[in-house]
Amino acid sequence: MVYNLMISHSKVTLLVFMTWFISIYVHSAEHKIDIKIDHFSKGLDFVNYLDKINTSSIPEELYRNQFGYTYIGSSHEFGGSISHEVGNISRPVEPLSIENTFTQYELYLSKFNWDRKHQFSLNVGIIEQEEISLDCVQRGNVLLGGSCDNADFRLLDGDFLEQTGSRRYLPVLDSSASAIYAKLTHTLNYYTNEYKHSINTVLSIHQVEHHTESPLFALTSDFLLDSQLQGQSLRKIISDLQAELPQQTAWYDITLDISVESAYKVGDGSIYGQIGLLYSEKLDYESDQQYKQNTYIKLGYQTELIERLSINVSGIAYQHYLQGIQPILYTPKTAKFFAHPYGELSIGMTYYF
Repeated sequence: MVYNLMISHSKVTLLVFMTWFISIYVHSAEHKIDIKIDHFSKGLDFVNYLDKINTSSIPEELYRNQFGYTYIGSSHEFGGSISHEVGNISRPVEPLSIENTFTQYELYLSKFNWDRKHQFSLNVGIIEQEEISLDCVQRGNVLLGGSCDNADFRLLDGDFLEQTGSRRYLPVLDSSASAIYAKLTHTLNYYTNEYKHSINTVLSIHQVEHHTESPLFALTSDFLLDSQLQGQSLRKIISDLQAELPQQTAWYDITLDISVESAYKVGDGSIYGQIGLLYSEKLDYESDQQYKQNTYIKLGYQTELIERLSINVSGIAYQHYLQGIQPILYTPKTAKFFAHPYGELSIGMTYYF
């Protein structure tokens, strides 16, 4: 497993310090630490997602680690969280493997009345994707390089050659992405001795930006662009490659998510379930939005291991992958992944002090 919770980044330091520093000045408070791990892999594909996607790019596994701190007052909560996600994709052609790494930072504020029947929450955060560098890319029967020895076309790093006298070839593509978001939530709770029922209404907005660079896009020589590679012009190969890339201007995803959640006490623990429906619209999005809605079901069990320390295990299944959940993942190239159900398993620990 990948455990990169201690990320050396100024944003992490600011997030943790801010929530902790403010909380020490508030009296009669309780504090909560959450650690959560989400996982997807071929062996745990309980909705047969991989059998349905019909693509040469196969998601092999995903790990998402989250650490959160919450201050709990008499009428409000606030805190923050850091999550680190690593997903691996395999392909039969170049690039043979792609590793996607995302880091998310979030701040959270919640207000509720004395009986917690009504609760209002605001979450704000940022998501950053580490830059991906694709050294070689296969386009049909044409291999673009990169350092691949059998590439049909490669671009030499002229500056490096001039400075060192050695040859080095430029990668075909560099890409990264980022998003900022805000979520406003209202929760209506109903309690009995054995049950807790909740209705959650969430309105969220994401601003998503993708950044892609390639030395191929800077070519202006008609001689090079009109050269033939395996029966195709380099100009057409580049044009087809650009058509599959995410747009280079910012776009927005607005999502309404309504869910019903129930928990039932069983011995020292509780069984809980949630069913939800969400709908999203993309603004300033230049391609067709093939999927706008999603439904999901979550089931889990939580129990106290020792005093103030509890553990929970859950599974969640989505109708359309992570549509409306992670807008940063939706591009013309990845839209095919959103056609099918998808599921993840989670394990987490919570400590109160």
